[in-house]
Amino acid sequence: MKEKVLIATRNIAKKQEYQKYFAEFLPSVRILTIDDVKTQGVPTEDGKTFFENAHKKAIFYARQTGLTTLGDDGGFEIDALGGEPGVFSRRWPGYEASDQELVDIVFKKLRGVPAKKRSARLTTAVVVVKGTGEIVAKEQGSAVGVIPEKPASWVQKDFPFRAVLYFPKYKKYFQDLSEKEHQEINHRRALIQKISFHLKNI
Repeated sequence: MKEKVLIATRNIAKKQEYQKYFAEFLPSVRILTIDDVKTQGVPTEDGKTFFENAHKKAIFYARQTGLTTLGDDGGFEIDALGGEPGVFSRRWPGYEASDQELVDIVFKKLRGVPAKKRSARLTTAVVVVKGTGEIVAKEQGSAVGVIPEKPASWVQKDFPFRAVLYFPKYKKYFQDLSEKEHQEINHRRALIQKISFHLKNI
């Protein structure tokens, strides 16, 4: 029977990515999400950093389920805006925004900002805890690019900022990368590769 790791999310796109990367680095693990287990309530994500929020998610669900749990938190950081929206990425306008709204806000806020000052990054932090709450691993990584004058022609569901972040090396938006290019640049894949060494020990 495969060992189970709970990913503290209901985001289908995230689940699919984690399934793919765990299959690559830890094929002995079966991935579950919040929709696959019985839990009550939701964690309060009021941390000031991605790490704090990732830890809050992980420990909240680990203690309820007794499962080794991975908490994931991240967001978009725009240098010209002092790192905004950061931990408020999904709620940037002050409420739970749609994918398209978030894309539109980026270009509204960057209107008039010159190309050389439009650097940005997608950052993700992960914290893995045992069912007891003990931290097993914590890692953070970023995919760094720039924001062009206009977004991509389409928006990937649940990953709106991938329609905004552009990589000059590939001359493509994040969401348009080939599988090979995606593996080279994807920060979540790199994080799973790192934490896989810790998970093998438990």
